[in-house]
Amino acid sequence: MAEPTVKPVVVGIDGSEQALSAASWAVGEAVGRGVPLRLLYVIRTDLLGSLTAEQYRCAVEEAKAALHAARAAVEQADDRVLVETDIAQGNPAGVLESESGYATMICLGSSGIGRVGIAFLGSTAASVAEQALCPVAIVRSPNLPKQAGQLEWVMVPVSVFVDNDIIETGIEQARLLNRPVLAVGVWRPEFGGTPSASLDTLVTQWQERFPDVRIHPVATESDMSHFLRQNPDVGGLVVTDAATAHDVAALVGGERSGREAQVERTVLVVHRRATTPAHAR
Repeated sequence: MAEPTVKPVVVGIDGSEQALSAASWAVGEAVGRGVPLRLLYVIRTDLLGSLTAEQYRCAVEEAKAALHAARAAVEQADDRVLVETDIAQGNPAGVLESESGYATMICLGSSGIGRVGIAFLGSTAASVAEQALCPVAIVRSPNLPKQAGQLEWVMVPVSVFVDNDIIETGIEQARLLNRPVLAVGVWRPEFGGTPSASLDTLVTQWQERFPDVRIHPVATESDMSHFLRQNPDVGGLVVTDAATAHDVAALVGGERSGREAQVERTVLVVHRRATTPAHAR
């Protein structure tokens, strides 16, 4: 298969409200990058084997209905986006991982990403986040509408002890989404915490390099997932790398319930072997 010159933003659609939220969120990524938005529904054939003719007919009808609803949500969000739809068969995670080689980004809803689900049933989102060949966004939408004046961040875990390559992805996303960056000085088990003074120095250097984006430092004595649990009202996009993709459930915030679900929480897992330059709107 020849690699396409224009790689779409791919959204996994499964008929859930979370998938609709992911599709709506992905509109900004597609429009900002000037690429199509591809809505993909995967009919599961990995659990029970081949479907009967009647089972296949029903599955296709369900897929068409889910894709129709997702297209409507996308076009309501922004009618400038070019929408493509497709139906595939197989294991959803496997299909999406194959798609990732030809995609700018994969976007998925956070349904079924609780720790119990991952431990016993597996999770499409968690698997794709770890194995994809492109960045993967896991979207958790709030239970309530966004309040006027509610600040949304692009959050990046940083440390003075390691390479902070993902800060550039954070800056690109901040430009795309028109948001400030929250540089979270995290604790790392092999090194310890990031001293506030050292974090301030890093942020000052980045602010000089990227004067068009507001960057705010905050030091913590924990890792990123603990910081987010301790600050459930801090919403927005968390940029991380594949090394922490296994902890995506904690970063997203688990199931959509309780106080945590009052804010948007999207996790963008960046794979260093594949980059996706973002363009300002």
